[in-house]
Amino acid sequence: MHLTKQQFFIIIGVVAIILIVILALTVGRKTPQPQAATLTFWGVGDDGKILQPVFDLYQQSHPEVTIEYTEFDESNYENSLINAFASNKGPDIFMFHRSWLPKHKDKIFALSKTKIPLTKFQQLFPDVAAEDFSDGENVYALPIYIDTLSLIYNKDIFNSSAVAMPPKTWDEFKILIPKIRKIDNRTGAILRAAGAIGGTQNSIHNASDILDLIMMQFGVSFPKSAAEKVSLRDAEEALNFYTDFANASSLFYTWDDKFGDSLEVFSNGKTAIIFDYQSIIKNLKEKNPYLNIKSSPMLQFDLDNPINYPNYWGLAISNKSRNPIAAQDFILAFTTDEKIAEAYLKSSGHPPALRSLIARYQNDPDLGIFTKQALSARSWYQIDYNFINQTFSDMIESVIMNRSSIKDALEIAQNKINSFSISQ
Repeated sequence: MHLTKQQFFIIIGVVAIILIVILALTVGRKTPQPQAATLTFWGVGDDGKILQPVFDLYQQSHPEVTIEYTEFDESNYENSLINAFASNKGPDIFMFHRSWLPKHKDKIFALSKTKIPLTKFQQLFPDVAAEDFSDGENVYALPIYIDTLSLIYNKDIFNSSAVAMPPKTWDEFKILIPKIRKIDNRTGAILRAAGAIGGTQNSIHNASDILDLIMMQFGVSFPKSAAEKVSLRDAEEALNFYTDFANASSLFYTWDDKFGDSLEVFSNGKTAIIFDYQSIIKNLKEKNPYLNIKSSPMLQFDLDNPINYPNYWGLAISNKSRNPIAAQDFILAFTTDEKIAEAYLKSSGHPPALRSLIARYQNDPDLGIFTKQALSARSWYQIDYNFINQTFSDMIESVIMNRSSIKDALEIAQNKINSFSISQ
């Protein structure tokens, strides 16, 4: 088709007018400025100095955001949060324990599925994070680190007992007990424990976590949702295994609840091994700077199929937040931006949660053990972590004090937990 000169100029004119209009609209439109926002952030275990590198990196690209951080003591943190939410004075963002979703789900926002769908969450973090922070559809919190139980030992005691290497399995640990343990031949009292295990939480730090792990390693099945009840019928062997270390008539006797607090006696050189988290190492060194301690992977029954136990905190957004969009942007940056997450790792010393950082730090001399174990950590649905801990501790006590048989103690604990769940 051939255009006449008149048609050609008409088309050119129309195109010119369209371009002028587009240009006018583009020039006239103001670029929207980010809205200033102040985010209140409550946490536990980390002071402001530890978190400052995170804030600095985030604010480089978000200068309009101000972050006001408050650190709490862990002993009153949960109650402080509950009271604050009840009076509509809670923070925008708060550290959220890995066990809290069943108990506090009604207080937080689910994160945007377009920003962090469950599939992406599972790609970014170890499986245990999805067990703890997701209901199978939505993600409610993001982990800032993942710590796991390990074997922490006094190298000087090992050396003096001619033990060259720490045990890797529970059977190897049992073999070590007579070599390391010291007992008063006259009274039968323990003078030096081979390991802090077998007692209640009155003497053993994280006693219920250790028993929890042993039960899972024995194959005990625990609930994954509120629809399931706790069944401890298959846990007899596991509970017997645990309490046997506190049985004075056992060949593997190595603990008495009256022996003292496990962290104190370990710091004083009266216990060769404790089973605890990476986060406790700093505390131990503060108690005794001259303590020659090392960490080793948590004991297993099957080294080819390890099962480990986690303890960690994530970040959640209060459903009372006045700045939920800004809050979500911040916690996504904190936890999923590799540069910011690594800055937190270096500042806090906690093992990483991001899979990419786990791959990078799995051979780190300080964090490698805990970093690798995050990938095989397992969890279960606990309606109230503190209640479970106390119930398990009471169960242990009833067995080691010969007040109940193992079968009866398990049944009592099972009924307590399920009754508590129903009442909530």
